[in-house]
Amino acid sequence: MLLVLAVINYLPVFETRCVRGITADADRLKKKAMQNPALATLLNRKIGYLAAAEVAKESIRTGRSVIQLVVEKGLLTQAEADDVFSVEALVNRMPE
Repeated sequence: MLLVLAVINYLPVFETRCVRGITADADRLKKKAMQNPALATLLNRKIGYLAAAEVAKESIRTGRSVIQLVVEKGLLTQAEADDVFSVEALVNRMPE
Protein backbone atom coordinates (compact mmCIF):
# COMPACT_ATOMS: atom_id res chain seq x y z
CA MET A 1 0.00 0.00 0.00
CA LEU A 2 2.82 2.36 0.84
CA LEU A 3 4.45 1.70 -2.53
CA VAL A 4 1.21 2.52 -4.34
CA LEU A 5 0.92 5.83 -2.48
CA ALA A 6 4.55 6.68 -3.27
CA VAL A 7 3.97 6.03 -6.98
CA ILE A 8 0.73 8.04 -7.00
CA ASN A 9 2.44 10.97 -5.29
CA TYR A 10 5.44 10.81 -7.61
CA LEU A 11 3.53 10.74 -10.92
CA PRO A 12 2.82 14.50 -11.04
CA VAL A 13 6.48 15.24 -10.29
CA PHE A 14 7.61 12.78 -12.98
CA GLU A 15 5.25 14.32 -15.52
CA THR A 16 6.45 17.85 -14.74
CA ARG A 17 10.17 17.13 -14.66
CA CYS A 18 10.52 14.34 -17.23
CA VAL A 19 7.60 14.16 -19.64
CA ARG A 20 6.34 17.69 -20.21
CA GLY A 21 7.88 19.30 -23.24
CA ILE A 22 8.78 16.08 -25.06
CA THR A 23 7.81 16.28 -28.70
CA ALA A 24 8.07 13.79 -31.54
CA ASP A 25 10.37 14.40 -34.48
CA ALA A 26 7.79 13.60 -37.18
CA ASP A 27 10.29 13.59 -40.05
CA ARG A 28 12.60 11.16 -38.27
CA LEU A 29 9.71 8.90 -37.29
CA LYS A 30 8.41 8.81 -40.87
CA LYS A 31 11.89 8.02 -42.20
CA LYS A 32 12.32 5.18 -39.71
CA ALA A 33 8.86 3.79 -40.47
CA MET A 34 9.52 3.84 -44.21
CA GLN A 35 12.77 1.93 -43.68
CA ASN A 36 11.03 -0.96 -41.90
CA PRO A 37 11.52 -4.22 -43.85
CA ALA A 38 8.01 -5.28 -42.83
CA LEU A 39 6.75 -2.89 -45.52
CA ALA A 40 7.73 -5.57 -48.04
CA THR A 41 4.52 -7.42 -47.12
CA LEU A 42 2.61 -4.68 -48.93
CA LEU A 43 4.31 -5.77 -52.14
CA ASN A 44 2.90 -9.31 -52.21
CA ARG A 45 0.07 -8.44 -54.60
CA LYS A 46 2.30 -6.35 -56.85
CA ILE A 47 5.45 -8.46 -57.17
CA GLY A 48 4.58 -11.74 -55.46
CA TYR A 49 5.50 -13.23 -52.11
CA LEU A 50 8.91 -14.63 -53.08
CA ALA A 51 10.17 -11.40 -54.64
CA ALA A 52 8.83 -9.38 -51.69
CA ALA A 53 10.57 -11.74 -49.26
CA GLU A 54 13.87 -11.33 -51.12
CA VAL A 55 13.51 -7.55 -51.00
CA ALA A 56 12.81 -7.71 -47.25
CA LYS A 57 15.89 -9.90 -46.67
CA GLU A 58 18.07 -7.56 -48.69
CA SER A 59 16.67 -4.58 -46.80
CA ILE A 60 17.61 -6.21 -43.50
CA ARG A 61 21.03 -7.27 -44.78
CA THR A 62 21.97 -3.89 -46.30
CA GLY A 63 20.00 -1.44 -44.18
CA ARG A 64 18.49 0.08 -47.32
CA SER A 65 14.78 0.81 -47.56
CA VAL A 66 12.32 -1.51 -49.27
CA ILE A 67 11.15 1.38 -51.43
CA GLN A 68 14.65 2.16 -52.64
CA LEU A 69 15.33 -1.50 -53.45
CA VAL A 70 12.14 -2.18 -55.44
CA VAL A 71 12.70 0.91 -57.57
CA GLU A 72 16.40 0.14 -58.16
CA LYS A 73 15.58 -3.45 -59.12
CA GLY A 74 12.91 -2.27 -61.54
CA LEU A 75 10.17 -4.16 -59.70
CA LEU A 76 8.14 -0.95 -59.38
CA THR A 77 8.45 2.50 -60.88
CA GLN A 78 9.01 5.38 -58.49
CA ALA A 79 5.39 6.47 -59.04
CA GLU A 80 4.09 2.96 -58.22
CA ALA A 81 6.26 2.78 -55.10
CA ASP A 82 5.09 6.22 -53.99
CA ASP A 83 1.49 5.08 -54.44
CA VAL A 84 1.90 1.76 -52.60
CA PHE A 85 3.82 3.27 -49.70
CA SER A 86 2.06 6.62 -49.35
CA VAL A 87 0.96 7.47 -45.84
CA GLU A 88 -2.63 7.75 -47.07
CA ALA A 89 -2.51 4.27 -48.62
CA LEU A 90 -0.98 2.79 -45.47
CA VAL A 91 -3.52 4.40 -43.13
CA ASN A 92 -6.60 3.79 -45.27
CA ARG A 93 -5.68 0.28 -46.41
CA MET A 94 -8.68 -2.05 -46.16
CA PRO A 95 -8.19 -5.79 -45.71
CA GLU A 96 -9.43 -7.87 -48.63
